[in-house]
Amino acid sequence: MKPGLIKNESIGELDNFIIKEASPVGQRVIIRSKMKFTKDDIFEKWSDDHKLLDKGMIVASSCKSEVYPNTCPIWHDSMPLKSVTVVCEPNQEEEVKYWLSYVHGGEYAARKELADGRIALRSNYECW
Repeated sequence: MKPGLIKNESIGELDNFIIKEASPVGQRVIIRSKMKFTKDDIFEKWSDDHKLLDKGMIVASSCKSEVYPNTCPIWHDSMPLKSVTVVCEPNQEEEVKYWLSYVHGGEYAARKELADGRIALRSNYECW
């Protein structure tokens, strides 16, 4: 192997990530996510000129605009500042919880199983 090139085999795992070994010359370590989703799959995607491209998994947000209703359609309440409600499939729940925690700095605030089998999660911003 040439110096500075990365070996392709995994040398360990840490939570949701695979750690790859680097050659001794370069001392680089590559961490690759095992997750299917990114933060942008859960939260909104906006264009450079501030137009909403995709709402992600969000069904309600405390952001008052024409995009979201004033009342959460799941809990039928007014949401705290910087809060979101997302809806996902049961097999997506762990990754969605991870990204909600990553962005909002804390555990989700509420969980509800919906009649159609999906899961609703309320996440409140905790990074004050």
